[in-house]
Formats: sequence, C-alpha cells, structure tokens
Amino acid sequence: MYKKLMMTLVMLVLMTACGSSSTQHNLDSSKINDQMMEGNTQFAWDIFNELKDENESVFISPFSISTALTMTYQGASGETKDDMAEVLGYSEIEMEQLNESYQEYINYLNQLSDVDLSVANSIWFREGLQVKDEFIETNEKTFDSGIFERDFTSDQTVDEINHWVSDETEGLIDEIITSSIPGNIQMYLINAIYFKGEWQEKFNKDRTSNEKFHVNKDQSVTVSMMKKEETLQYGEGENYQMIEMEYGEGSTSMYVMLPKDNKSLDAMIQDLDASRWNGMIENMNTEEDVIIEMPSFKVKYGVKSIKDNLISLGMERPFQAADFSGMSESGLRIDDVLHKAVIEVNEEGSEAAAVTAVAMVESGSPERKVFQANRPFLYVIADEETDSILFMGTYYGE
Repeated sequence: MYKKLMMTLVMLVLMTACGSSSTQHNLDSSKINDQMMEGNTQFAWDIFNELKDENESVFISPFSISTALTMTYQGASGETKDDMAEVLGYSEIEMEQLNESYQEYINYLNQLSDVDLSVANSIWFREGLQVKDEFIETNEKTFDSGIFERDFTSDQTVDEINHWVSDETEGLIDEIITSSIPGNIQMYLINAIYFKGEWQEKFNKDRTSNEKFHVNKDQSVTVSMMKKEETLQYGEGENYQMIEMEYGEGSTSMYVMLPKDNKSLDAMIQDLDASRWNGMIENMNTEEDVIIEMPSFKVKYGVKSIKDNLISLGMERPFQAADFSGMSESGLRIDDVLHKAVIEVNEEGSEAAAVTAVAMVESGSPERKVFQANRPFLYVIADEETDSILFMGTYYGE
C-alpha cells in the first residue's frame, strides 16, 4: 500500500551500527575486516535492488541473508566458493579473517544494552546425514549456531524449527517452514535477527493525525502521520533529503531518505551502492533543527524465495553443479533461500525481525518419497524368480 514509503532504508538498522554516537560495549575493530563490512554493505544494496518492487513496500534484513549464506559458505569449495565469495564480497578475504570478523560483530550486536537486539543461528539436518565435524565446529564457534539432527519426515520437526524461529524473534515471526519438509531436503541453515529500540526523542502521540500520503501523482491514501521537531544529523543532495534518528543512547539509528519531487524513489535507489551510501553518511556531519513528519506503519514481508535473485547476482553454481564437500560428502547443493521480515514503526520506536533459511538438497537426486505406513495396508510375499505370490494379506493395526 505504501508504494512510495519514505522509510526504504530502515533495513540498514539490522545490518550495521554505523553513525552511532555512543555505545555501551566497545567493538574490537582490530578483529573486524574492513572488506567484510564493505562487502556486506554492497551486498545489501545489490540484493535490495533485486527485491525492490515499485508497486509494494519491501522490508528485508540483508545482514540476516548474508549471515545465513556465510554459514553455508563455510562448506563451499572450488568454483562454488568463488561464486559465493564474489556475490557476498568476500573474494579478497581469508576465511579465518572472515570468521573472526563475524564472531566479533555478532557478539558485539548481542551485547548492546541500549536497544534489544539479538542475532541467533541454527543448523538442522536430516537424521543420518553425514556432516563434517569441522563444518559443525566452525559454525558453532563463529556463529554460535545450535546444531540439531532431526527426523525430517516428522511434522514435529517442522514445529520445532518454527518454535525456534518464534522464540528468537519474540513472536514477530512465527514460522519460516510453511508445510511438511520435502523428502529431498537434507539441511536448513537458519539465521534469526530481532530488534527493538525506542527513539532517543519520541514522537508525541497527541500530535499524530490522519494525513494524506501521496502514492504517486494520481493516487493518495490516508495514513497516521507522526510529527516532531528534533535536532539531528541532516543531509541533502540534488535529489534527496536524509535524516538520522537515533535509538536509545545512539548505538543504532534509523536513516530515512526521501527523494525530492524531481526524482522517483525507484530511480534514487538504483543510483545507490556501498560507495555512494558511505559518502552520504559521511556528509551528514552537521546537526540541524528539523521538523519531521512520517507515517507510523507496519510492513510484513512474507516468506519469499530469493533463489532467483541470488542467481541473478551471480551465485549460480551453489544452486546447480555445487561443491559443498567441506560440509558433507553427500553431494549437497542449495535448493532455495527463504526470507521473511516484519517491522513496526510508531511513536515509541521500532520493532523488527527477520529470518533467513538456506535449504540444502542432494545434487542430482530426485525428491525422496515418503512412505509412512500409519494406516491400513496390503502386503505380499512373492517368489522373485517367478513372481508367484506366496503369501498376501492386509494389516489394520492388530
């Protein structure tokens, strides 16, 4: 409904804590690889440009997507690893540096005390699948991943996975798997991220009123428009205005970028990449007194497959002739990458959550059929040489 929603960049709250003025837990920058952070930022713009839709609001967590894929990357080899590295921005980074950066950064995010922010990871694999110890140990150490071997033919496993998702997102997202697990799925690598922060300067609810929101030149809708005046970081260019609204004591912020009347939102986003974005942030070096009007809103981005979008960016081999021999010798490939996200922005602050699941299957294997004899059935004992039926019967449970 909010096609031209001003707040298209809020997903960066979930990806980076840049622009903060005060944090209560220090990040050890010596353990953070700059190329990893730059790669994550560029990937954020690349995947957002793939997913954006001029006809509907979009909300994602690029950090959730890249984290789930980086967990998977731990088991990639050869050209499969090269493809993933190119899309994720890891081509010039040694695995040891990458993992040290993720471990430090996730620990940092999970320790912030002025907002409620948590990052959780888990790996679920089919009972009997031989998964390499080194792959498991690396994910446990780097991503603090929970490891679960389960019966994938049981709907209880679906319930358990979805319950984990709900717990880690404070109930904002109650499921990522919406049906029984297909017979060919061997593993899920899942990231969940949850964020809740109060504005440093809240909006006064008494000032919120119903106002027109101009979807385009010919269409408008009525929204609950929040209003406040605040002294904050402000920037503008030929085609845009931009503000930074801080949460808590400033460890995280929402950047809101509004195109000027002479440029569409879609065109503005197409012009953005990591370099331009970082330049805009750096140019926000003066504080201004700003009158702010923006809608309170809730956006739900339902479970979406982003497989085709990742292939479009160049991550083709992991979905086809893949080499995940560092994960298992069972010949695995990525079958799909599922993403779901939700955000609510109101006078108090923002609450958001996202989940990404990477589903692994055996390369070249057809979907496994499930034969669950939990109802009456016929059985036959035959002579294999002549196909002569020796015995036959039915079974009704007793």
